[in-house]
Amino acid sequence: MSPVMAGGLIGAVLGPNLAAQTRGLTQAPFVGAYLALAGVALLSMGVLSLITFTPAPAKVAGDGGRPLKEIMRQPTPGSRLEWSRVAFFRW
Repeated sequence: MSPVMAGGLIGAVLGPNLAAQTRGLTQAPFVGAYLALAGVALLSMGVLSLITFTPAPAKVAGDGGRPLKEIMRQPTPGSRLEWSRVAFFRW
C-alpha cells in the first residue's frame, strides 16, 4: 500500500472521530473541532518541513520535445482532439 493511500485511509477514519470528540470542547458548538483541525494542520506542516528533497536534474539543451507544427501535421486530427478532451476532463 502506498503512503498516499495509507494517509487517505487514516484520515478517513481519524478525521470524523477527531471532529466528533472535539466539537464540544468550547461553549460555541464545533469551535473545538476547528481548533483541532488547525492543530492537525500545524502538526502536518511541521512534519513536512523536516522532509528534504533531492534537487531536480538539470535540463539538457535540445530536450524540449517535438515542435507543435510537427505534432499538428500528424494524420489523425480526431484522435488529438479526443485525447485532449480525455486529458482535460479525466474520463
